[in-house]
Amino acid sequence: MNKRLAKLTLGVILMVLATACSTKDEQFDSSTTERSSWSDTTAVPRPANPPTSAVIGSHATALNGSDSWDEFLARQAGQEREYLIQLDRRYFGALSFSSVDERNYMMHAGFPTPEEWLAAIDLTDAQLREKADAGDAKLAGMFADRMAERFRSLHELSQAGDSSAAETDRALVATLAVSYATQAMRGDRGAFGVYVEGMVKSSILGTWEPMSAAMLEADRLGDPRVRKLILEMATRHPRQDIGTIFSSLEGMHPTRR
Repeated sequence: MNKRLAKLTLGVILMVLATACSTKDEQFDSSTTERSSWSDTTAVPRPANPPTSAVIGSHATALNGSDSWDEFLARQAGQEREYLIQLDRRYFGALSFSSVDERNYMMHAGFPTPEEWLAAIDLTDAQLREKADAGDAKLAGMFADRMAERFRSLHELSQAGDSSAAETDRALVATLAVSYATQAMRGDRGAFGVYVEGMVKSSILGTWEPMSAAMLEADRLGDPRVRKLILEMATRHPRQDIGTIFSSLEGMHPTRR
């Protein structure tokens, strides 16, 4: 199988699985209605008046109402812009939005706005973790993301022979990342926590099946952007084990959390 066909095959398989998992979920839980999407009545309610500000820790940040992620990026300085680009890349585009509808869906499905991601940079680990421990699922996800990225950095240093990246430090950071990702997923019950769970486990395990599983679960939860995320995954990481994807997916179903 050539490389192009392998990419196409994974994308098709994941899309078929998304449909199959939706059907299976309806059979598993007879109390639910049809799988939701942003335009369905079962989706997160469309806000009549979307919030204009948000608080990250002790920081209040204005939401400038950008119609798209790219529009917001275009107004940022180089360092902030690059940070957001790399952040979204880790999630295969799951943090970005291309329309007002997508932006509003994400805000009410637990996703931090780009303004909130930038505001969180100024918070120490202790400040971010304190708010997460107070029951804020969004900040739990952001703290888990920070720990996962730190684990990746420590792992790269270790691979390069840097003795400062102690095994105990990596183990502690990995434990924190997984713990707070799970907290975000259980506390939020929305797509953001699921994506964080998938990203964290993929980063730590060095395999992309957990993130693919997160996309399938996010599709069940009604994320309207999933198809393009699946194609991005299939392009970047076409060789994956379907059985492992299903195993990861099992733990993401709300009845099993």
